[in-house]
Amino acid sequence: MSYLAETYNFKGENVLHVALAGNLTTYSGILPANGVGTVSIVVWVYLDNAADCVVNIATADDSAGTNATALTQNIPNWIEDVKQTNAKAITFLSTLTADSYHMGVFEVPATIIPADKYIGVYLTAGNANNLVTAVAINDQYYKG
Repeated sequence: MSYLAETYNFKGENVLHVALAGNLTTYSGILPANGVGTVSIVVWVYLDNAADCVVNIATADDSAGTNATALTQNIPNWIEDVKQTNAKAITFLSTLTADSYHMGVFEVPATIIPADKYIGVYLTAGNANNLVTAVAINDQYYKG
């Protein structure tokens, strides 16, 4: 009996935003690892104000967002473990339970990230009393 030996790599995670005010338009991104299948971006929003918080995904030339460009296609996303219609942004509605955390996840296929570009998040709506934390995970991928 023989077994097929496979090697998998996990490149870990990268913090994009840490408890930043939820009204900022600041971009923060990572350069995906070579060979990665998807980049999962997990977003936690603390709603402390009755204002929608909109989190967007874009590519850029660097981690600071130089020449940031919105995605050209919609991607899978979830809010509170509920699959949403594919989109380029997640809106955490002001009607969600105030004074609490809410989670969203984007699943960005590596095939839509241009070579040598960063992938990250930026906000287009929110309130300074809302806090946003995001983590990007280079998902496990096949090495050889």
